[in-house]
Amino acid sequence: VDCMRGSSIRMLQHHRTPPILLTFEDRSQPRVASPRAASAASSLPLWVSNAVNVAAHSYSGWFSKPAALHKWLRHKAHLKNELVVFVDGADVVFGGCTDFVARFARIEESLPNNAAGAVLFSAELGCDFHVPREVGCAGVPPPPAEADTAQKPLLRWADCARAGPAPCAWPPSLRFLNAGGIAGRASALRRMLDVVMRYPHARVQNEQTGVADDGLAYTRFWLEAAPGAAALDYNASLFLSLWRLHTDALLQRADGALAPAWSPDVPACFIHGNGGAFSNSSEWRRVLT
Repeated sequence: VDCMRGSSIRMLQHHRTPPILLTFEDRSQPRVASPRAASAASSLPLWVSNAVNVAAHSYSGWFSKPAALHKWLRHKAHLKNELVVFVDGADVVFGGCTDFVARFARIEESLPNNAAGAVLFSAELGCDFHVPREVGCAGVPPPPAEADTAQKPLLRWADCARAGPAPCAWPPSLRFLNAGGIAGRASALRRMLDVVMRYPHARVQNEQTGVADDGLAYTRFWLEAAPGAAALDYNASLFLSLWRLHTDALLQRADGALAPAWSPDVPACFIHGNGGAFSNSSEWRRVLT
């Protein structure tokens, strides 16, 4: 197993094989492929600018996204060990990182039982209706000790005192799954979606809206999966979710790249303006557009 995992990590670190980026946007050009003005991301890496939009039909609710991703992966059955990244279409931008594959490999290497690969999901500070009712916010496990330690610096920028939906856990930590950023080998994503798409409606039904909820389905998979099959990007090294962060938590560097304030020397990869960051905050719009 160690030999298999070691060889797979070396393969992922082979930078001549970039990830395949997928997104879902049925209204306009996906935001992630739209260069930001005066930004290092105006020269997007080819694998980002060539993002594949899997929205073959109009958006019909949250479950449109896993259904479209599942269909694409089944159609591309020849893909096995290739790294596939999926991000939301309307509210995700690229921050300018140059080492996404290496970052993924380091996280994957740290996970248990991982010879076959894992699916990594974005993590956020806020808990909402995407958490299964029987689990509840308090039942979601905190980050592992090493991730919890690494998260400490970001808490200075956590906006947890403000009233409103999706409150932080206490103490605050990036412990809740966000469906706006997913990464994994094609085979691992395919296996995960084979399971998720078979869930009965009652297991994925959002109690507030009554419709199937991708975040709820993915959270169930993550909490119920075998160790190493799914994990969160606890340190936001792949996906940075802006919900419950103050607007000064994101810096634009001199080279145009965007970086978290607690780690200004390390550009972010994908930045998710969830919770209406693009539409509800003029300060976020100034930084992100």
